[in-house]
Amino acid sequence: MTGSVKKFWRSCDVQFSHEYNAYVILLDSKVYRSKKGNIVKVPSLTLANKVKKEWQKVKNNFSSSKLGITNFLEQINEVDQKQASLFLKEIMEYAESDLICYRVPTPEALRKLQDKKWDDIFSIYHDQFDIKLFATYSLEHVAQSKKSMNKLKSLLRMYSQNNIIVIYKMTQILGSALLSVLVRERLLTVKKAWLLSRVEEDWQQKTWGVDRENDIVEKNKWEFFKFLHVCLKEFN
Repeated sequence: MTGSVKKFWRSCDVQFSHEYNAYVILLDSKVYRSKKGNIVKVPSLTLANKVKKEWQKVKNNFSSSKLGITNFLEQINEVDQKQASLFLKEIMEYAESDLICYRVPTPEALRKLQDKKWDDIFSIYHDQFDIKLFATYSLEHVAQSKKSMNKLKSLLRMYSQNNIIVIYKMTQILGSALLSVLVRERLLTVKKAWLLSRVEEDWQQKTWGVDRENDIVEKNKWEFFKFLHVCLKEFN
């Protein structure tokens, strides 16, 4: 669902359907479908409540961007196995040039901060998964161990299709597949992963001050990131 749309319903509810074994969105008692004609299935009461709250905020005219949760669930419902494989491939592309592997050479204070914060992630991968990672302090590509990347791919392949999609979305927000996987593995909290992905941004803010417009964007990303974490727990 994209673009600006005039409100076309009077009532909205999200109820469990025994027929579809999932919660469904009801607009004027009619089951809501995506543009492709698929019923948007909501897998849990927790997510159903979030969807209902999102729709209840809609006024006379609205943008589909305000229905981020619904849009994401539509995507989850419509992704096939081939598309899921592409998501996995893109996660691996992130991992091979991951945020936490690329450190700044200067200023020294930021470089030391990145080392202090991110080296622990290297240790977790080494200790938990026998995956060795390499860091660089330049813009030149650093090749990660093929053996280690194959181990990471094997780990990802153990996850459900829905989890792969969620991890991909988390990776886009964090700029780091490595942090996203550790959230999935419950080796990092949501807040910790978020802060680790924003080391440079936080340092810049403390040095130069807060950009209010960017601050709003970041807060929206944080809220969606927390929602994605809920999805990880609710999807099988």
